[in-house]
Amino acid sequence: MNRFIFAMIIAGQVPYAMAESVVQEKSPENDKVIVTQQEKNNSVSNSSTERYIMGSSAANPNVSLKRTANTDNTSPRQSIFPGQTIKVWDWLDGFKDRGAIVSIANLNTPVEQEPTTQVLGLTSPSGLGSYSDRDFVGLNVQITGPPALLSTTNTRFTPHSVTSSDIGSVRRYLRVGQIIDVDDPSNTKKSYSAIITHVSGDTVTVDTGWFVKGGGGSQGLPLAGSKAIFVPNTKVWGQNTNVILNPDSEADSFSGYELGLLNNKIEGYSGYGFDSVNLGKFGIGNAFQSRGKFNVGFYSYPGANYGFVSQNAGLIGFYSGADNTGVSLQNNHYGLQVKNPSDYAFIQQRNDNSFVTGVNAGGSWQGLRLSTAPVKIGATIDDFTVVAFVRPAADKDFVNLPAGNANSERTIYIRNLSSSASLTVKGPLEDGGGSFTIAPKTTVQLVCDGKSWYPLSKYSS
Repeated sequence: MNRFIFAMIIAGQVPYAMAESVVQEKSPENDKVIVTQQEKNNSVSNSSTERYIMGSSAANPNVSLKRTANTDNTSPRQSIFPGQTIKVWDWLDGFKDRGAIVSIANLNTPVEQEPTTQVLGLTSPSGLGSYSDRDFVGLNVQITGPPALLSTTNTRFTPHSVTSSDIGSVRRYLRVGQIIDVDDPSNTKKSYSAIITHVSGDTVTVDTGWFVKGGGGSQGLPLAGSKAIFVPNTKVWGQNTNVILNPDSEADSFSGYELGLLNNKIEGYSGYGFDSVNLGKFGIGNAFQSRGKFNVGFYSYPGANYGFVSQNAGLIGFYSGADNTGVSLQNNHYGLQVKNPSDYAFIQQRNDNSFVTGVNAGGSWQGLRLSTAPVKIGATIDDFTVVAFVRPAADKDFVNLPAGNANSERTIYIRNLSSSASLTVKGPLEDGGGSFTIAPKTTVQLVCDGKSWYPLSKYSS
C-alpha cells in the first residue's frame, strides 16, 4: 500500500473519493477473500459505520482493495489491520471498540478471535446502571500472557535439533526466530534455550546449539523426555519505552514520560495524572517502582498541596528500610505533625518488636530513657550526655558545663559519685556566676536558656 495513503488512513484523512469501506485480504492459494468486515470485528454492528481494513501475510504481502457504495460522510470511520489487532477510530461514538481512538491487543493463540477493546466493558445494557462513568480513551493497550504454543515431554534431542510427534499439531505456526526453552528433568535448576532456524516434519533445527540458561554461553544436550516449551514467555509488559541519549546526540536532556493535564472546566481539583489499579484476583508487588541510578526516586515539585498521601494502608503508610537516613525533614514550618493517633504518636521498638520508648496518644512519654556517660575530671560535658557521672578524688576536682549559646532549653543532670570529695562545676551560671559545688553523693539538675545554666533541683543520698 502507498505509504502516503497508509498514513492518511491512520490519521482518518482519506479523501472520500478514495474511501474504501473494506480493504480485503486474499488467500495466496485461491485468491479468495479470507478477511471481511464482519469477520474482522463483530463489535461494530452499525451498517453505516465506515471501516478501512488493511492487512497482509508473509506469503502474500499484497493488499487488495474493494470499493463500496457507502458514502455517508457523517459515519465514524475505523482503520483495521487484520491479524494484528490494531484498531483506529477517527471519532468516538460508543463503548468497547468504539470508545478508544487507538486500541492494541494480542491473541492468546494463533487461532483466537480478535479480542474486543474493553473500554466501558459492559456485558449487558443493565451494566449502564452499575457503572456511572462514560469513558473515552486515547490509547488502549492490552496484553494477556499467552500459554506456550506447545509444551511437550515427548522429545528427543541432538546437539542441533529436537524431534517430537507433537510438533505436527503446531507446525503451521512455527517460525524461524522463535525460542524453545527446555527443562532438564534431572535438575530443576537447569534449563536450556535455543532459537529455531528450520522446521521439517516433526524435527525442528536450532541455531548453534542448546544454550544453558545462566551458563554464560555454554552449551549442553537436553535429555530425551525433557520438557520442550515452544514460544515461552516469563513476563509480559504493557509498555516498554526506551529513551536514549548517545554521545553524539544533539539533545542534552530527556524525559521518559510526560503527561500534560489541562483542566479548563472544573474549579478546584478534578481527575488524576496516573492511576494504577489492580483489577485481578491476587495481589501485585509494586504499583510504582524506580530501579537503577537516580538522584531522586520520587519528586513532588512546588504547586501540590500534598507531596505524598497515604490513606488506609494495610500495614505501613511510608516505609524506609536500610537507608542511610530514613526520614530527613528540612526547613519546614512543622518538622513533624501528629494528629489524633489512636495508640502512639511515636514508638521505638527493638528488632523483635519489643517496646523501647514512645509517646502515647495522650502525649505522655513512656519508657523515657536518658543518655548517661562518665565524665573525666577537667573535661567538658559533651553534646549527647543527659546524666553525667563524675567521681572527684579531691575537693579541687572540677568538670565544665558546655557553652550556653548552643544548648538552649537543654537539661543536664550531674551526679557526684564520691562519698567524701566535693565536685566543682564551672561554666556560665545565672547572675554571672562562674562555678558552684556539688556535695558528695549529690545530684544537681540544670537547664540552659541559651546563655546561662540554672540549677533547678538537688538530690542528696
